[in-house]
Amino acid sequence: NNVAQDGLQTVKGSIFVGVFCDAFKQPRPAGNGQLTDLTGLNSLTELDGSLVLGFNDTLQNFAGLDALATIGGDLVLAGSSMDDFSGADALTTINGNFVIGQFFGNDDSVLTQLFDAGPDGLFNTTDDVAHDARVTVNLDVDNNGDTAFPALTTIGKDLVVAKSDTNNLRIADALDAINGRLILHDSDLDDLTGLESLQTLGGLVVGFAIDNQGKLLAGGNNNFSSFTGLNVANVGAGGFDVGFNNSLQDFGGLSVTAVAGSVTIAQEGFTDLNDLDLVTIGGDLNIGAIVNGNDQPVDGNLPNLTALQLNNLINVGGNVLIAFNPKLTDVGFAQLGPVVGKRDRL
Repeated sequence: NNVAQDGLQTVKGSIFVGVFCDAFKQPRPAGNGQLTDLTGLNSLTELDGSLVLGFNDTLQNFAGLDALATIGGDLVLAGSSMDDFSGADALTTINGNFVIGQFFGNDDSVLTQLFDAGPDGLFNTTDDVAHDARVTVNLDVDNNGDTAFPALTTIGKDLVVAKSDTNNLRIADALDAINGRLILHDSDLDDLTGLESLQTLGGLVVGFAIDNQGKLLAGGNNNFSSFTGLNVANVGAGGFDVGFNNSLQDFGGLSVTAVAGSVTIAQEGFTDLNDLDLVTIGGDLNIGAIVNGNDQPVDGNLPNLTALQLNNLINVGGNVLIAFNPKLTDVGFAQLGPVVGKRDRL
């Protein structure tokens, strides 16, 4: 009787609203055309799996998700035009990924099976019904009107913003940690404004998409021009990868000086990298080449790059590959010590 009165309190699996996974573990759209919020989940206090919200055209916010402090799996949003992220007042932690505008298969592995949006930018199902996975939400950079998650501090894995417009990255009032990577591709964001409170970042990928093998693919961001908003100096094993951002002219505003993983810079309009102030790289350094595992390097040339002076760089834990850059004539590493891997210039 108490359970009946109090409502749904515990879900050991996942909650899917407007989308389901078929027999092949691919997400399929099945939106709810009149759903405006999550009223009915007011008593939910335990969700061991994921919360997946897709193609609910009138979903406005998270009102109704009043008592849930932790999402055990992922939070996935797709195919919605929301007013804001208000309503989930108790939510402090997403143990998995927070994915906006892109779907991945549900097979118990991190970011495994990507359901590709296709060349038209739409979410295409096998029955040829096209559904736009884009998410739009008008987040206020100063959180005026309480548009952000009020209590969210930790994302356990990746934050992905893909094919969407969030206005800025003030997704939470005081986000402290993204333990995985921040991945931005095919977004309308200008910079990283909204992440000023962030203290921990496991990786930063701007412009590249990531496939089901974890490989870097061409993506891009239409308007991205600055790293303003990010104050983190140390990035984790997820690395630092930048490519295919048409409006990015330099690394002005970038606070990152140490990367525990690898660094890739490809398909950008830079003439030099003088304002890239990296001091230490734990993995590989690839300039103009895209390297995925043991695959052959792929041409990702910087067509305007003439000078490469990374004079603050002291340590590289892996290989250094500088390749495919047609105008590069001036290369300098004034302080670089012994490289653990190989140094190549092609």
